[in-house]
Amino acid sequence: MLDVENELRRISEMLENSDVAVRKQGLDALRKVPDERIIDVLISVLTDQDNTIRQQATKLLGRFRDKRAIEPLVKLFDDEDKDIRLEAIRMVGILGDKRAIPQLLELLEDENEAIRLAAAFILDKTVNSVTTEAYAGLLNAEDVFSSIDAAKNLVEVADNRGFQHLFKLLKHEDAKVREDAAFALGNIGDKAALEYLLPALKDEEVLVRNNVIYALGEIGDKKAFEALLAFIYDNDEKIRVGAIEALGQLKDERAIDYLLQLSQESSSAIRCAAAYGLDEFKDERAIEILIDLLKGKKAYDAAYALGDIADHRAVEPLVQTLSHSDKRVRTQVIKALGDIKDVRAVEPLIKLLKDTSTRIRSQSAYSLAKIGDARAIEPVMGLLNDAESSTRYWTVQALEIFGDSRALPQLEVMAQKDTGMLLSGYKIRDAVVKAIEAIQQREKAKTGGNN
Repeated sequence: MLDVENELRRISEMLENSDVAVRKQGLDALRKVPDERIIDVLISVLTDQDNTIRQQATKLLGRFRDKRAIEPLVKLFDDEDKDIRLEAIRMVGILGDKRAIPQLLELLEDENEAIRLAAAFILDKTVNSVTTEAYAGLLNAEDVFSSIDAAKNLVEVADNRGFQHLFKLLKHEDAKVREDAAFALGNIGDKAALEYLLPALKDEEVLVRNNVIYALGEIGDKKAFEALLAFIYDNDEKIRVGAIEALGQLKDERAIDYLLQLSQESSSAIRCAAAYGLDEFKDERAIEILIDLLKGKKAYDAAYALGDIADHRAVEPLVQTLSHSDKRVRTQVIKALGDIKDVRAVEPLIKLLKDTSTRIRSQSAYSLAKIGDARAIEPVMGLLNDAESSTRYWTVQALEIFGDSRALPQLEVMAQKDTGMLLSGYKIRDAVVKAIEAIQQREKAKTGGNN
């Protein structure tokens, strides 16, 4: 189960990074964290200088259906990038706020056909109700990526035209279209797509084949076993990794012997994928493989997987990896220890509360809260005076999880005096007030509601 609080902390730091690649990774991670607290962060990202980041942030905003996003999204109707304009129109449609109607009407005169079609469709949705025919009309849009979205919407209302359109796009001349169609079919997860996806494994483009393999794994039909097996020894390592993980997702016991063989290969990426596959069968050998991978280049991925599996045999090896030279690996190890919730990690994590890295201090405090050992409460409280706003924020989050009333006096002072905020504009004081209320409610529950 995804730990929303911890994931938000990690993603917020990534979105504040000056490296575009890191910010892209942060936005990608947000797909798995549908939490309204990141709305303000996403709105601020809409002004990012990178077109890809702006477009991705625009798309993610639609998932939260928060009215605060309307005005920032409408401003993107004039963006220089057509794809961003289209995404903004779609997201305004998802929000269904009539304040955007005047601007949408103006777009009906736009020189771009895709923009006109998208605006017309959203106006129909906003003023009346969306019909399957409106979606079907967009299947022939000049912007083929709009047609993919329309097809997915048709699938949601059990209209077979959506499936047929996606199946047809698997043979489109544009590789990016084929790639996106395969990915969409994987996310839908319907076994009806199997007979169309299997031939697409012969696509000449690696990225298309990779998404087809992903789709077959997501669908999870054992009929794909032989087809996927043919790719576990492919010349392209990324294809191999995808095929191995997909093979595990089928949960076909014929895969176990192959996965065990692959776990002995020299490539750490292949061994890690094999371990993931074995874990689908709850095979204990997956833990041994991942523990061994902590010593190599795949230490980060191994730590992530060990935290996800949460087997207590991994605690000691993870604790030993806390001295890893790569801060990114150390942070993931600390997170994994919090996910496993074993008290053996308490003392090592308390020591890291004094680390020079803001990220390490913050993650340690949060993982200690997840473990919930009372020995850590006062050491964690010591970070309420940390010089870094982000560390104070995550310390407050940690203390809210602990729910111990000993933190109340310091939190109450902090609520009056702390003027810090995150780069997103979120005030630390707001988090403090929320934590105080949560702890007080817990104390009230303990006493049966008596003051």
